[in-house]
Amino acid sequence: MPGECYFLRAFSNFNLVKLFAMTYTQNPAGEGIILRTSTSDPAQKERSTVGEVYAQIIADAAKGASLMTQARGAQYASREAAWALLSRAYLYEGNNDSTIYYANKVIESGRFSLATAATYPDLFANATASTETIFCVAFTPVDDYGKVGSIASMIYS
Repeated sequence: MPGECYFLRAFSNFNLVKLFAMTYTQNPAGEGIILRTSTSDPAQKERSTVGEVYAQIIADAAKGASLMTQARGAQYASREAAWALLSRAYLYEGNNDSTIYYANKVIESGRFSLATAATYPDLFANATASTETIFCVAFTPVDDYGKVGSIASMIYS
């Protein structure tokens, strides 16, 4: 489980920095997001630079990948999901060699394959069972609160 936690922190920080900061290639020294890596972090904290955020994303994803050895399905974090995140983080940094390296690790894992024309129409309705899905957030009937519960409920219902 610790590997999944590292992955989820990296995944969350990656999405936050994409939304709330300039891109890495524009200004790695620019303001990123507030990084919280410990429960003892002060309540008031300065924003880290974009470069610092990407360094933390890469460190967390790599640590998560090293700790995860068992595949449990696309709705759970996995070593391959961490590698895919590393590939994307390096892509956004402009580090093409590392991007290719981690993308190849995912491809060469043998766990995933491209959907065919016949299976593609069902890809999004049943993403957890798709051969293409590396990581997804599962939304099940148990999570469905009807058309008034959430946007996902409106779509899923």
